[in-house]
Amino acid sequence: MPLQHSLKKSLMKPKVFNVIDQLWKALLLLTKEISSTQEELSYISFTFGASSDIKFNSFVKNKPKTKAVHLFFKDVLPIDGSVFLLDKTHKLHTQQTNELNAEELLFLKLYLPYCCLPIIAKKLNRAIAIGHFAQTLDGKIATHTGDSKWIGNDENLIHAHRMRALCDAILIGSKTLKTDDPSLTVRKVEGGNPMRVVIGSSQDDYSSLIESCKDPVIVIGDKQFSKKEMFNRLVLKKKKGKYYGIDILENLYKEGIHTVLVEGGATTTSNFLNDKAIDILQLHIAPLVFGSGIQAISLPQIDRIKDALSFHHYSFQPIGDTVMFTGQLNAFK
Repeated sequence: MPLQHSLKKSLMKPKVFNVIDQLWKALLLLTKEISSTQEELSYISFTFGASSDIKFNSFVKNKPKTKAVHLFFKDVLPIDGSVFLLDKTHKLHTQQTNELNAEELLFLKLYLPYCCLPIIAKKLNRAIAIGHFAQTLDGKIATHTGDSKWIGNDENLIHAHRMRALCDAILIGSKTLKTDDPSLTVRKVEGGNPMRVVIGSSQDDYSSLIESCKDPVIVIGDKQFSKKEMFNRLVLKKKKGKYYGIDILENLYKEGIHTVLVEGGATTTSNFLNDKAIDILQLHIAPLVFGSGIQAISLPQIDRIKDALSFHHYSFQPIGDTVMFTGQLNAFK
């Protein structure tokens, strides 16, 4: 089966119980365990299938109807099963895939590195930010009226909910809150809801967040927040008229948040990019051309190509009948 067809199958059928469901459950558990451990990790070993078992710096035992995956961060040791290396720059290398089929391999390549981001967050003492949005071929995320439903396809929507489930928090700006009336919850796949974070004020309408989930909302601003019920206020000072992205990530880390999914809008994402506070950028590219509308990314003018944002490594991943660009902006060493 072609790889893109394998991925489309796994993305389009998250509710059907199969091996991919078992693998997804194992990755959710793995992310939680990595986030909570204080142990320095040389490698991780886990199984999926009939049961899920996770070991840090030791190997899981093979059991019937399970497949073993071993992820090394330093030297790769000889071991049966499927072996990967996640290097210092957070690039995943496939060493051997003895037990995995094409669908499972592609699924692991897509999501396994994100499970390990809490390790980097602990080293940097700040949350790691992943930017994700769908855009047209000409770089638009909405029409001039703000309509954006749906630029991406169904597979991308499921992928976005998987990213929500893997991250501790999801962050948006007040314009996205007003335009989209979002819930920011995990609905399309199995997994817990992330903490909702809004760069906003007391005047914003948070009803869509309150009605969708009883969990508290973190509101970032430079003044005390008059509303108290269901809200946690994170007071930050502005720099040159805006909140500095790294300050936000450092303060969210103090709240126990290791990973943040930045879902917009254009101003918030652009500010984070300009502050070099987006670590990994995911762009779902849809086969559409608006010719006008809201630009996905707006950054200060540059005169030389060498001043453009560049990526340490990147990939183009089929998502259903479209493609997603993923690039790492910050080097993790």
